[in-house]
Amino acid sequence: MTLPTFEDIMLPLLQYLSDDNERRYSETKEYLAKYFKLSDDDLALEKSSGGNYFYNRIGWAKDYMTRAGLLEKKTGRFKITSRGIDVIKKHPDKIDKKFLLQFPEFVPYVSPKKTFNESIKQLEEFPNKSPDDLIEDGISQINNILKQDMLEKLKTIDSTFFEQLSLDLLEKLGYGKGKHTGKSGDKGIDGEISLDKLGLDKVYYQAKHYSETVSAHHVRDFIGALSLKKANKGIMITTADFPNNAYDDVAKADKNIVLINGEKLVEYMLEHNVGVKTKKSYNIKEIDEEYFDE
Repeated sequence: MTLPTFEDIMLPLLQYLSDDNERRYSETKEYLAKYFKLSDDDLALEKSSGGNYFYNRIGWAKDYMTRAGLLEKKTGRFKITSRGIDVIKKHPDKIDKKFLLQFPEFVPYVSPKKTFNESIKQLEEFPNKSPDDLIEDGISQINNILKQDMLEKLKTIDSTFFEQLSLDLLEKLGYGKGKHTGKSGDKGIDGEISLDKLGLDKVYYQAKHYSETVSAHHVRDFIGALSLKKANKGIMITTADFPNNAYDDVAKADKNIVLINGEKLVEYMLEHNVGVKTKKSYNIKEIDEEYFDE
């Protein structure tokens, strides 16, 4: 199931508190999880920038309604205000950022130094987005552009450097120490990695620096090269892609073979910091409501 946005949470949260009883953070989270019929997997979803998605969105729903005067300002607790009760009595169909703009205290919080009409326009540009969601979107957009740029960069380097880069990545992936052996007449093997200290268990790899799809017969040649090495494990890496029948051949082979195309390659490179460096780093903190729950 798709997680509710922080705006989706606002109305059921206020309805839950409408009996005027103070609620702890843990019991409120449990109620909302049941209300939205969330699975354990839903509740365990983590943001790429860190933190739990559902926990974070409950926090923003609480924060926005507190700024609008519908909830009392309490750490680790939820308590409705008289204004919040008045809102519930009017049976609104929805509570969102636009709805909260009717309360004067909320306007400068959501859009400082903007007029009411400017605030409406700003909210319409980012529907259902909390500040954290906007950060996540921004990071995703930056990474997507970086992946495209990295793939283009990989296509400009020479084949020998690409073979070494592939080995660097495999080592970062935790396969162990390896060596680059690629040369003319290498019979389709560009390097090897020993999975044990004695070198009894090895993984062989081939790096295809291609701009077009690697043909299935190249994959079959690699499978044959592994047989000559009496090897059972192999990895084939390319800057391009593999056809469907190449994956079929790998599935039928009596060996453990992994195909890594250009898209997957740059994902691994970004994840394990191969060929990239951190440009900026931000620490975003929030109050730990569950810490104060007791």
